[in-house]
Amino acid sequence: MYSGIHGEYGNVFAFISEENKSIVPIGVPDPTMDGKISEGYKGHDVFSLMEGTLMQKFPIYKTGDSTDRPTGGSRLIQYGLVGSGTGGYKFKMLRFYDLK
Repeated sequence: MYSGIHGEYGNVFAFISEENKSIVPIGVPDPTMDGKISEGYKGHDVFSLMEGTLMQKFPIYKTGDSTDRPTGGSRLIQYGLVGSGTGGYKFKMLRFYDLK
């Protein structure tokens, strides 16, 4: 699902089945809440699943970039599924890469 005035912010809704008895939501981190990856973030996310991990890719905007012309390359974030400690699950950032 995408939100924002122009649909620029991507959101993932994920669920897991526990022993085919219940459906449990999986938390997905918000990139704006993590100082390591939020710099240059203005949405335009693309999500994919790769070898059991969730991948998020978005363009990096530098100061002065217009919304249709990011010049900072892109950032790729890899998330792994972990227990949340409260009986649920969440995606935790494993690593991120800046691509030029």
